[in-house]
Amino acid sequence: MLRERRSEQVRIDNNFKAIEDRGIRIPDELSVLSFDDDDTFLLHKPTINTVRQPLYELGVEAARILLAHIAAGTKPVQTHIHMLKTSFIERNSIAPASAPK
Repeated sequence: MLRERRSEQVRIDNNFKAIEDRGIRIPDELSVLSFDDDDTFLLHKPTINTVRQPLYELGVEAARILLAHIAAGTKPVQTHIHMLKTSFIERNSIAPASAPK
């Protein structure tokens, strides 16, 4: 898990470096939104807006569906849609919408 998170952080940092190297200003010229909140998003300038997902609950629900199929002796052939609550964490990486032209 730590190695995976570290590689994700490298990708994020490399993307921000590439944006910065091109002189693109966040959020003035490019708005950024991420999923799966991470403490390191607070270290970026500007800090990164994110949608926090309930990762533990996602795992619990996936395990529940899998165990139900195992118990019933069925194969999961259909798509399961389950709504779980997310939350928007507002920081500084999204510009206000501009007026239509």
